[in-house]
Amino acid sequence: MIRRLLELAGATVELAGNGQEAREAAEVAIRSGRSFDVILMDMQMPVMDGYAATTALRESGYTGTIIALTANAMKGDADRCRAAGCDDYLAKPVDRHRLTSAVREGRTRGRRGPDEETSTDRAA
Repeated sequence: MIRRLLELAGATVELAGNGQEAREAAEVAIRSGRSFDVILMDMQMPVMDGYAATTALRESGYTGTIIALTANAMKGDADRCRAAGCDDYLAKPVDRHRLTSAVREGRTRGRRGPDEETSTDRAA
C-alpha cells in the first residue's frame, strides 16, 4: 500500500525484503552514483531489523534521509528510531498525507551538495 501511495505521488520505489537488503541496496546505489532521495526503513524487518540497518548505514557515512516506519507507536519509540539514526518517524497505519509530506520534506533535507549526483524522486 505504501509503495502504491508513493508511486501515485510520482516517486520511483525500490523495495528490499529485509534490513540487510535495504542496507546493501543503499550502499550499491551510492557506489553507482544513484543514491536514494529518501529511505523509508521498516524497523521490524527480518534478518537485520531497521534499527541495525540504519545504524550500519550511518556508521558507514550515509548522510541521506532515513524515515522510520514502525507499527510501534508507544512513548519512546520515536526516540529509539532517532537514536538509531533516523531523521523522521511514521507509525503504521500511515496516513497518506503525512507519508507524502514526510517524503517531500526528507527529499529537501537530504539533498546533497552541488558536487554530488542525486537521483530524482527515488525512495527505497
